[in-house]
Amino acid sequence: MNDYIDDAIDAAVAVIQNELGQTDGGFAAHYFSGERLDALRAILTDYARAELDARIAYLETHEPQSEAEKWTQCDAYAQAIELREIAN
Repeated sequence: MNDYIDDAIDAAVAVIQNELGQTDGGFAAHYFSGERLDALRAILTDYARAELDARIAYLETHEPQSEAEKWTQCDAYAQAIELREIAN
């Protein structure tokens, strides 16, 4: 899951840099290091876990409307459970 989190941080910083016309990422690399980076990773990891928990809860309570939706829901549930286990 760390790859997803680091990708999210990189994407967010890139948006800010682009809007400000900043072409060098050196300051961002310095700013988002150490305790700041650890804190941001922790927040985004908590969010990812909460998002997975919400998806799992929905899939456990949502009644599929068709056979195709049932199989799609089964696949989504299995994927969410697998990702949740990785996140722990």
